[in-house]
Amino acid sequence: MGKVMLVPKGTEQFRCIGGACEDFCCRIWNVDIDRVGFMKVATSSNPIIKPLAKKAYQKNQKATRDANYGRMKMNEQNECHFLDDNKWCLIHKELGENSLCNTCAIYPREHREIGQYIEKSLTLSCPEVVRSLLLQIEGIEFEEVLAQPSERIQSKAFLDGEHADILWAIRTFVITLLQERSISLDLRMMLLGLLAEKLNEQPKTLEHTEQVIQMMQQRFLTPQYIEAVMQIKGNELVQLQMHKELLRTTVEELSFNVRYIEVVNQFIRGLQTGPLENKEIKEETLQKYIAAQSVYQQFIQEHHYILENYIVHYIFTNVFPYNGKTILEAYEDVVINYQLIKALLIGIASYNGNLTVNDAVLAIQSYTKAVAHNNKSYGILRQKIKESNMETIAFLFAYIKTNG
Repeated sequence: MGKVMLVPKGTEQFRCIGGACEDFCCRIWNVDIDRVGFMKVATSSNPIIKPLAKKAYQKNQKATRDANYGRMKMNEQNECHFLDDNKWCLIHKELGENSLCNTCAIYPREHREIGQYIEKSLTLSCPEVVRSLLLQIEGIEFEEVLAQPSERIQSKAFLDGEHADILWAIRTFVITLLQERSISLDLRMMLLGLLAEKLNEQPKTLEHTEQVIQMMQQRFLTPQYIEAVMQIKGNELVQLQMHKELLRTTVEELSFNVRYIEVVNQFIRGLQTGPLENKEIKEETLQKYIAAQSVYQQFIQEHHYILENYIVHYIFTNVFPYNGKTILEAYEDVVINYQLIKALLIGIASYNGNLTVNDAVLAIQSYTKAVAHNNKSYGILRQKIKESNMETIAFLFAYIKTNG
């Protein structure tokens, strides 16, 4: 019997829409080609594939393993040489799916092996994935299916018995918390911070984890405790300053995605922030930001599930809280993603005067493609938080909370 595979519902039903996609995947990427996939294409005698392979497939002289044996060179339009006129893959068409390199065969799917489970998910750098997963009004649910022999595992989380138990204890509680729709998502994010702070106080053991979860669960069920957290105010000036600094970093140090640059430019023009490197916040910009927050809040009241689904998806796909050196670092990463997407949406709201579901799809997909796919992103952005003395829970809450 094969291994059990845990997947968010909707993952198995996903289908690529090819040339109809507004930001198809076969462009701009740095694509590693595994040795087997390289040989299947580079040695093909197919009259259509052979001349294209000579242009596109290059051996990686710095290869350290079979997985990065070769590299894909893009054409002058920064697109894959193997696209036909309808933006469909010629390798798939002429040689079959088995001839695709691992990167192309798997994307936008992601596979992780964690103990007895294989986890399969979809990356939000694909617009159709964002629509398929994040527009589920009822929220993301998970199901177990049997893994197929053909599943290609991309990563493994080497967690021993106790740490695997800790992962599941935290995951289960956190996802339940994040899907508690009786309170705002901002508040849920703040409660997650309080949990992370408590879990961070002692070394990770299952006993300590279970004690903290039980304690925090009791607190979260206490109306007075929730009311006290709700009274915490956001600081719009701090938010704008951090938005500008973090967005500047994504554009200057991380981004290569034109769609993302366009969204960031809407933030700049809509709020009239001036250059992102300029730390001064004018009163006019602050008032525009506050006004645009109201538009954002109206949109979120109706479409609250989108960002909830985004955070739940992030917690699952990034093996939270084992994606940081500490649980607080892992929490900072969640906050950075959540707040930058909010910043982009507020910027779009100010630029257009309203927000639509398509705007949310654009902001999340372009951000994921430009930022989250860069392995250096979170370390660099976390350092900016540190340099701004924003590491404490109190400052992070001032950054998170949308007033009104």
